[in-house]
Amino acid sequence: MQHFIATLWVLAGVPAVLSQSLRVGAGLRALSVVRSRQSWGAAREFCRKHFVDLAVADTVEKYDFLVQETAGGSESLWMGLFNGAPGGWQWVDGGALNYNRWYRETQGAGMCGCLERSCSGPNRLLPRLCQERQAFICQGAAPPSRVEVVSVGMKEVTLCWDMPPFMHTIPHSFNVSVTSLTASDSGASTSSSSSSNSSLISGLQPGSLYSFCVSTVTATGIQSEPACVTVTTASAGYYVAAMVTRVLEFMVLVLLICLLFYYKSQCAAEEKCAPVDKAKEVFVLLQ
Repeated sequence: MQHFIATLWVLAGVPAVLSQSLRVGAGLRALSVVRSRQSWGAAREFCRKHFVDLAVADTVEKYDFLVQETAGGSESLWMGLFNGAPGGWQWVDGGALNYNRWYRETQGAGMCGCLERSCSGPNRLLPRLCQERQAFICQGAAPPSRVEVVSVGMKEVTLCWDMPPFMHTIPHSFNVSVTSLTASDSGASTSSSSSSNSSLISGLQPGSLYSFCVSTVTATGIQSEPACVTVTTASAGYYVAAMVTRVLEFMVLVLLICLLFYYKSQCAAEEKCAPVDKAKEVFVLLQ
């Protein structure tokens, strides 16, 4: 996915703010660098209003990805990192900072974490007073990490999905879109909203291929990238074959029962019933 520049027009007393959208990778949600200089608190308020929150890089892989994507500038960028003394450094989602990428570390309440674009090397975290005005990185909505197919019928499919990471404290719903991939109806698409982590999609065509995509939508309308899965609905022939198979299985079972009773009656008449126990074992195994 290529970089692209977007202009975000904010009407709440803030002039037009230029923001740069970054690539999505390393498990990070959609990211945007906002170049309006704000205190850490004001930056977070802005992100929560227009995106989801300040960026969280809770693994070293996510941090390294951010360093790579923001390289080449000279700005300091607020991240969702603050010193909640005596708890130490923590992210806005409640997780602790569990790696060391400090250019220089200063402990104490009232300090917030910046990513210093002008630094060289991997260690670019720098604590600054939270009242300083800096540019900042916002993160958007996170999609579900996994979409699973619960059941497949001729005309309906049931899906479920995981709670999106980081979104447990953010009011949100889900947009479920259905796109037909069958040649006769390719490209036809519908969508619906779900407030839960599952959905029953009906009105489908038997034996047809569909793409089901689930994206997270915040209360302010921010929508994540989708998580998708493709499914082929069951055909009428499938159910006929399944019914024939079940009938055959039942007929075989009835035949085995009849043979067992016949064998038992024969050996009882001849007083040779010892093999009956063996026959019962075979019957149990066949079941």
